[in-house]
Amino acid sequence: MSTKYKSSKEVPLETLTNRLMYLSKVIRGVFGDRKNRIEDEFTMRIPAECDRDADLVLSEASRRLIKLEQQLAECRTENKRLNNALSIAKDYMRESFMEGNRILLYQLHDNKLALSNYQDKS
Repeated sequence: MSTKYKSSKEVPLETLTNRLMYLSKVIRGVFGDRKNRIEDEFTMRIPAECDRDADLVLSEASRRLIKLEQQLAECRTENKRLNNALSIAKDYMRESFMEGNRILLYQLHDNKLALSNYQDKS
């Protein structure tokens, strides 16, 4: 870990998630001496290490989760709006197609009548 990041916002998501997984393993005692490992891993360093200090990693992960949840809600709202617009467009196209077919049928009928009248006069 390092001080190469000036802000928690700069830490790549992969780095945050790797650190979260590691902290989770420390808490579960995967690496042996659980008590000492927790004390070592949950210290706050000076200068702060945004990609290592557990308090910074946990708070940044929480902020990003909240932001992602908000973005997901916005996407779902936009998706509903677009689906509604698409449904309206499909209905309009269907009605336009049906109206076009009706017009063509009337024209065909008129043409048949005109042809029949022409043939009767001949």
